Amino acid sequence: NETKKLYGEIKDLLNVASLQKSLRERQLDKAHVPTFFGERGRPIQNRWKTLREYQLINYCIQGTASNIGILALNKLTDTLPKSVNIVGYIHDEFLLEHTKDQIDQVQEIVSRAMEEAFLECFPLAERQREYLVDIKTDTRWIK
Repeated sequence: NETKKLYGEIKDLLNVASLQKSLRERQLDKAHVPTFFGERGRPIQNRWKTLREYQLINYCIQGTASNIGILALNKLTDTLPKSVNIVGYIHDEFLLEHTKDQIDQVQEIVSRAMEEAFLECFPLAERQREYLVDIKTDTRWIK
């Protein structure tokens, strides 16, 4: 229940319903069902669950998430000690290599960079700050 409530708050905060409506209205007349031979087929009549409309939302969300990740990566490269290696960046995760004695310092830097990057894009999410970043540390990468 708490997760559903938080999800609803975040959707409201980021105004997802308005984004969906706007994209749907702008693209509805361009949407079509292709035929087997690849010709432009018949228009889609207000069918929200079509792949094209889903992709409009998904591309926007994924593109925004990618931009946030790049902002965070830029912040990390400017603030991490030279002895810390950024091994990988996968979707919304950073894989870093560092010594055990740097754990607390690296966690603080990564958390701050990721939160700041997100809040630069969505400043109204400040009240959700505690939910923005989840950091795990281990001796090996575990998904």
